[in-house]
Amino acid sequence: MGAGLQRSWSGSLGASNHGGVTVTLTSGDPGVLLVAPDANTPGTPSLDIPVTDGFTSFSFYVQGVEGQTGTITLTATATGFTDGTADFPIVQPGVDLAALILSTTTLSPDDPFVVRVGLTDVNNTDLVQLQAVRAGGPTLTATITSDTPTV
Repeated sequence: MGAGLQRSWSGSLGASNHGGVTVTLTSGDPGVLLVAPDANTPGTPSLDIPVTDGFTSFSFYVQGVEGQTGTITLTATATGFTDGTADFPIVQPGVDLAALILSTTTLSPDDPFVVRVGLTDVNNTDLVQLQAVRAGGPTLTATITSDTPTV
C-alpha cells in the first residue's frame, strides 16, 4: 500500500447464516493506515460494515497516510466470529510516465502522456500496482522537465 494512496480490499466471514452482523474494521495505527467504505470517502480509524444474513463477503478501502510508512495490522471483529487480522505494509510510492514517445523532433505533433502513481518493483524501475490518491488526502502535483525543451 502506498503512503497517501488507496486501494480496494475485501474480507469474508466463515459462515453465511449469521442472522446479519456488523463487521468492525480497526486500524492498529490510524496515523499510518485508515479505512473507508468506498473510493470517495476519507478514511477513518475504524469502520462498521453491515453484512446481511446469507452473505459472507464485504468490501472496503484501505488508505495509507501521506509521508508515513510501516506495517500496520487491520483487525476485523464481528459478533459470533473469531477476530481476523491482516498486515498492511505502507511504503513510499513511486511515479512513472506512460504512453510517452521516446523519440521525437521539433516537427512531431504533441505527445499526450500520463503520470501514474503506485507501488514499485524491488528495483524501483517499474510500477507493479497502480493506486489512486486517497480520498481526503492532498492533491498530488507532478513537475515534468525535459533535457531538450525545444523538442
